[in-house]
Amino acid sequence: MSQNRLSLLQTGDGYQVIFQNRALYSPRSPAASADLRAHAASLEPGSLVLLPSPLLGYGIKALIERLPKNSHVLMVELEPALALLSKRHIPSEIRGDEDVSFVGGEEELHEWMDTHNLGFYRRCTLITLTGGFSLHARRYREIVTAFDRDIRLFWQNKMTLIHMGRLYLRNLISNLSLVPEARDIGELSVCGPIVVAGAGASLEEAIPLIKARRSQLFVLAVDTAWPVLELRGVSPDAVVVLEPQSGNVSDLVGVHVERPILLCDVSAHPGHTSHTPASKIYFFSSQFADLRWLNLLRQRGVLPSDIPPLGSVGVAAAYIARRITAGPVILAGLDFSYVPGKTHATGAPAHTFQLSSMDRFHPEALWELSMTRKRMRRSGKNGKTVETDIVLATYAEQLESFVNKRGMWYDLSQSGLPTGAQLVGDLPRLDQVLAAGSSVATRHDGYPRFSPRRHPDVTVIRDVVKFEIARLGRIEPLFRKRNTSAGEQDLLSLLRETDYLYVDFPDAPPLPNNSQSFLARALVAASHYQRRFRRSLALIA
Repeated sequence: MSQNRLSLLQTGDGYQVIFQNRALYSPRSPAASADLRAHAASLEPGSLVLLPSPLLGYGIKALIERLPKNSHVLMVELEPALALLSKRHIPSEIRGDEDVSFVGGEEELHEWMDTHNLGFYRRCTLITLTGGFSLHARRYREIVTAFDRDIRLFWQNKMTLIHMGRLYLRNLISNLSLVPEARDIGELSVCGPIVVAGAGASLEEAIPLIKARRSQLFVLAVDTAWPVLELRGVSPDAVVVLEPQSGNVSDLVGVHVERPILLCDVSAHPGHTSHTPASKIYFFSSQFADLRWLNLLRQRGVLPSDIPPLGSVGVAAAYIARRITAGPVILAGLDFSYVPGKTHATGAPAHTFQLSSMDRFHPEALWELSMTRKRMRRSGKNGKTVETDIVLATYAEQLESFVNKRGMWYDLSQSGLPTGAQLVGDLPRLDQVLAAGSSVATRHDGYPRFSPRRHPDVTVIRDVVKFEIARLGRIEPLFRKRNTSAGEQDLLSLLRETDYLYVDFPDAPPLPNNSQSFLARALVAASHYQRRFRRSLALIA
């Protein structure tokens, strides 16, 4: 017990903190040494500064004075006794600064992460002013890594929304007319193992194993893997579609078979569903943005069951598979890497396009395009180095993050980036997996099934669309009155409620604002979406 004793010793330069028989400040000058560290720290604009174990707050004032634009200091203390010490002794002028936050323990840290927008920052910077960092050094570094990953994902998603946000919304508005007739993914349940087939080059080596035990497997393919499977005599039971652009609609040209079940994002391009009976369409919503209008649709029961915004159709398919079965989930063709000269399995639309585009001047058309991204070398599943890029590596990390949360995950592919699943390289091993999976009676992996949802009524959908048309019609009159104080406030209030209007704007947060440029573009967007809603209303039965 004496080892964990906490004590303060008066020095000529403030107090020394003794904990676990070690001094956590400089022995001679606790305050001055912390100030020196603060002045020497490298700071860049847009930084979330993680300050582990702030103790008595020495050096923090000097750090705040140097804090660049759009930055914030997050003080984190993971040791309970030291967290109580900091709450008592850090000066109120520091604790009350709007650019400073303090969290004591993991629970408070997660609450802070859930309630703060990381879009204000471009990086997370670790700055240590005390020896308290060494008590939980590994965990503090993990927190920095997690913040950096979340910040990177935020900006990747932001760039996606800038390019695709309007398309997501346009597709969603068009698909509203199908929602009453289609089914919700929460209605789908599979008793037994599921194979999730991606279109990576390694799918070719996995298909013989799939064919050998086809009768025991539910095959869930991503849209681009469907032609690959059909080419080799494997018809999928279901196909996952996430793509909002029209380009992937042509992926299924030439697939002349009975349509399987279609698991379709409600913001996917409407062309994907045009040749599939509504009874075979299961909608889900990938939460592509946190918008008030989307929350309103959820409250009214219009949107189908949610899945996280995973970006990759392969990762989304794996997530869905885990939610619709308690049995094994077996991955195949989810490589997230390149094979030299070949980005996809033979028969995939991308590979077919690559072959058809070859000539003397462009011998490797799609390969050259894929190489425009900055390449990375990573260790693959089999220990060999593979070629990938930051986007694919991020998708692999996302998949691995929920594969590692327990459950029966297996991988038939022996190449590509690691997925966290157990490798299954031959038929005897696959038979063992299927035998073990057949005895599963209860869910035990932490991923509950989708919650049952009430089927949306067509009247509710029609009312929601009419309400939005009327609401957008109020924006132009308020825009004309914006020069008055009341008019501007009413306009900004309405724009906050219709935040989808500027989901694709590149402007820095917070939005909306009263700049002439922003308001003019929002007005144009309102006119665009009003036309889209009117077209959708005409299609709703």
